[in-house]
Amino acid sequence: MFKIKTNDGDTHSTHVSLRDAMDQADLIHGTVDFSDVRIEAGEGDGHDTGVIDSIDGTTAVVRWDSLVVSNCDTDDITAVA
Repeated sequence: MFKIKTNDGDTHSTHVSLRDAMDQADLIHGTVDFSDVRIEAGEGDGHDTGVIDSIDGTTAVVRWDSLVVSNCDTDDITAVA
């Protein structure tokens, strides 16, 4: 789960969807903690899991388990349950 951190570092809420987490963080002027969160995106042959290296706007740089590093739209990313 993506944790939303307040300005003082407390956890405000958690979300499965990265987009929902980013929207909540914007509302409270907090940050999304994506460290150590395993993520997934895509469907069928395009489905993969991995970890986020960085986020810039609506794009995340992801290190996929398939050993590929690529950009991914933040709307497509969910935390692996």
